[in-house]
Amino acid sequence: MSLKQQFRFWFNFSPSERNGILFLFVLLLLFIGTKYYLKYQTEQQKAQPVDFSQFENDIDTFLTQNTIKPKRIKTTNDSDSVDFEDTRHQYSKRKYDKKYRSKKSLQKTPFKEIIELNVADTAILKSIYGIGEKLSVRIVKYRKKLGGFYSVEQLKEVYGLRTENFKKIKPQLHCDSTLVQKININTVSFKTLLHHPYLNYKQVKAIFRYKDKHQKINDIDVLRSLLGKDYEKISHYLTCQ
Repeated sequence: MSLKQQFRFWFNFSPSERNGILFLFVLLLLFIGTKYYLKYQTEQQKAQPVDFSQFENDIDTFLTQNTIKPKRIKTTNDSDSVDFEDTRHQYSKRKYDKKYRSKKSLQKTPFKEIIELNVADTAILKSIYGIGEKLSVRIVKYRKKLGGFYSVEQLKEVYGLRTENFKKIKPQLHCDSTLVQKININTVSFKTLLHHPYLNYKQVKAIFRYKDKHQKINDIDVLRSLLGKDYEKISHYLTCQ
């Protein structure tokens, strides 16, 4: 039998056989695709852990606003009257503490000292009642992107910090604006300036176009017309010296 005849013998399939092979091939592709899709979904879920800090704060607020006053129960002798708290309230409070609060969070109390926001690390930030581990990490990361905080109000820009919690922790915080790291507008690169959270591509391009035309910026105030309403907050981070 010649090589050509052998090739025909092994690969000359009938229509039904070809259909069967095609069906098995499609099933194989679906199986492989499903395997990698499930693997990808599992990795995504692991990479994005659930943050319960906001839920815990909601329950704290609810329990504070809905505390049930003790009921006074009289016996036959008025002098033997006894105070009892509503059992439903006590049960729900104990259940909440056991399920959602760790031993560490139960021991956490409001920080009594004023904290300098530009030098506090995550450990110090976590000591403030209302700021958890994830939120403290977000604050430090955002501070690094900005180059420091010039105002405590900037904390409201951090994802996950609710307005009511900010109002509670604000009196415990202080901002020294002299600690802000300024960017020399005459020497900074386009890419570095673009990474600042307060600037977009269009604004950075306008700044560099102005620099190309005038060689150097001698007064930061000349950027007011280029940046519009964003000038006031970004001006804290720019210098021309």
